[in-house]
Amino acid sequence: MKTNKISHVIYIITLICTTPSFAQGVIIYQKDGTSINVPYSKLDSIVTYESQEGVSEILPIDEYGISIGHEIDLGLSVNWAGWDFGATSSRGYGEHYAWGELHPRTRDFSSEGYAYYNSDYIFIGENISGTVYDVVHNTLGNGWRLPTKEDAQELINNCKWEVITCDAIAGYKITGPNGNSIFLPFNGCYLDDILDHRGEHFCYWTGTLNLDNGGQAYMLWNNNAAALTVAADTRRAGRCIRPVKTKK
Repeated sequence: MKTNKISHVIYIITLICTTPSFAQGVIIYQKDGTSINVPYSKLDSIVTYESQEGVSEILPIDEYGISIGHEIDLGLSVNWAGWDFGATSSRGYGEHYAWGELHPRTRDFSSEGYAYYNSDYIFIGENISGTVYDVVHNTLGNGWRLPTKEDAQELINNCKWEVITCDAIAGYKITGPNGNSIFLPFNGCYLDDILDHRGEHFCYWTGTLNLDNGGQAYMLWNNNAAALTVAADTRRAGRCIRPVKTKK
């Protein structure tokens, strides 16, 4: 009996694979009444699972293999936002903020223009993630916050990184251990009034201060097409933010 079941499964798989004119993809029907069409050309494999605590949900993907949704569980200690803070899609460039400021700007990222500089940099905390100086925490609440240096390093160490172009926007596709993914566009950064490296690099603030230099905080960035790092740089610079959410 067991052999018959196995043979039956093999027959069905063979039929689907050898008759593409009758079946072009998979339709996933959801409980909310919506459905998702996924062509076979975009599928790597189909895995069923039972929902249980500690098991990540595999999310639907777009035509570039990027997981669809605002909150993406990559199988890490925190969930990552599906797009930059201030953007409306995974391809969008987010707004630029100086470290600890609550309003975006597009000019005057100078020492004199920085809210926490008065002849020297003003100390506002070793880690501002989740504090009054965290624009994500103040705007979104509900566990959303700036990533820490450790969150950013975890993203580098535990995910697969691949340079791709989505709708003419270059960036990194980051795939987590559970198969879900996010896209980080090469959004560039501001210093003084100049937006530099757009289309070449991304720069994302963390909430962690550089304790060896109070005028610097850590950021997630790619200093070239191959090197990913968490590095410290001047707090007054304008950088984007990719929020994270603490898991319950």
